[in-house]
Amino acid sequence: MKKLSKILCVIFAITCITGCSSNENDTIDTPVNTTINAKWTVSNSTEYKSFEFNDSGNYIITKNAADAKTNTATTETKTIFFGTYIFIDDNTLELSDFGTLTIDNMDENAIYFTLKLNNNTNTETFIEADREEEITNSTNTELLCRTWQLISIDGQNVLGTDEELTVLFSRAGTYFVTNNNPLEEGGLAEWNWTDSTQTFLEYSWNKGLGSDGIVEVSNLTSTSLTITEDGEIFILEPISNKKTSKTDTKKYNGVVKSGIFKR
Repeated sequence: MKKLSKILCVIFAITCITGCSSNENDTIDTPVNTTINAKWTVSNSTEYKSFEFNDSGNYIITKNAADAKTNTATTETKTIFFGTYIFIDDNTLELSDFGTLTIDNMDENAIYFTLKLNNNTNTETFIEADREEEITNSTNTELLCRTWQLISIDGQNVLGTDEELTVLFSRAGTYFVTNNNPLEEGGLAEWNWTDSTQTFLEYSWNKGLGSDGIVEVSNLTSTSLTITEDGEIFILEPISNKKTSKTDTKKYNGVVKSGIFKR
């Protein structure tokens, strides 16, 4: 009887250990590198306005421009930084040409992290930020929200010309344009779908001041985006496909008009 009791105790102990082990394996947190892809509005700093990350591995950082006389931040103007990021460990991001970001804590609605700039590694800045509300998710929104490279305008190749540009659309309803030509100013703007079929897109360069135009999204796949505005046809490809693009068209010799890609 004693032997039987011992055997039953051993079996019970093994069952408990196995059960605990199984439960631990079943509760796996969502990786940080997937949940960070959003726009985060800073709540504890007058220097930084927002941080944004996307699936293409790009970041947009918006700072309130410093006042030259007082060296204090003002919200009247802003400075925008755009680049790529990589995870160097589970909680640390390396932001190209900017610095290092270490995540201290985060959930679906908020993030807390420490920032070290490349030009001042001895100083740490602690940031608290809230997740921005996003445009309702859909197939077209998922396809659009990535980093794109402008390939051609009206069939003419713009790669390698002054009109070459990159545009990042985000689920937070913002997009950022950066130009190949250093004399051309890029910028941050807002976008939204205007119809239920999501074939027309409205944009605005000035937040809160109304629409600046509506364009047609006539083709949208995981490998190509076609936008038509005022009769001009813009063809774009995801930035990851840029090096493999084949364009037999002639070089573009025009100037990009003011519109979705230019103020």
